[in-house]
Amino acid sequence: MTEQYEEGALVVGTEMTLPYLWTSLHLNARMEQQLADKPQFAREGKRFSREIEALLKALQDVEAERWLALCRASGMTIFGVIGLSWCSGATREMLWSAWDACPYDIQPQPGSERPLHFLHPAFKPNFARLSEIIAACGNDDRHACFAIAALADRPLEIDTDLKEFELGYSTELRSLVQHRHLDQTNTHSEHD
Repeated sequence: MTEQYEEGALVVGTEMTLPYLWTSLHLNARMEQQLADKPQFAREGKRFSREIEALLKALQDVEAERWLALCRASGMTIFGVIGLSWCSGATREMLWSAWDACPYDIQPQPGSERPLHFLHPAFKPNFARLSEIIAACGNDDRHACFAIAALADRPLEIDTDLKEFELGYSTELRSLVQHRHLDQTNTHSEHD
């Protein structure tokens, strides 16, 4: 009988409606983030990561405009943006527009960058040079932060003089680049 109440709703994957998918995505992301810093719960955290990936893959059958309509009605979140990257017909312009509407700020901390690890590979930068990322983002600092975070575990190639870099960019972008630089320097020092 309950199936009748959902007649007319777009059903995705294993009988998920878009609102159910949106809610499940956000709940799993919250749980995954809460367990990220707790090694004793690593197995459970990985389970939530796999669930997030499965939910995102289900969005491949959803038109980008439909997902955007739901996200606009709900309020644009980081996982709304990430979900958009998996939708059918999503474009880079749609992604930037959604990101511009999203209040999420990427902080120079691994947990803050974590949602962007789930970005669809087609929207991840295929280069890792800082100068190329900034140019590809049209010198938009917030877009550059998004792209750097989307590198996930790939190192950022800092091909710009950091002293000169300090002068022309936002605090957020400078902090993220400095954090990546220090993190990579420490990683290299540990392996030497």
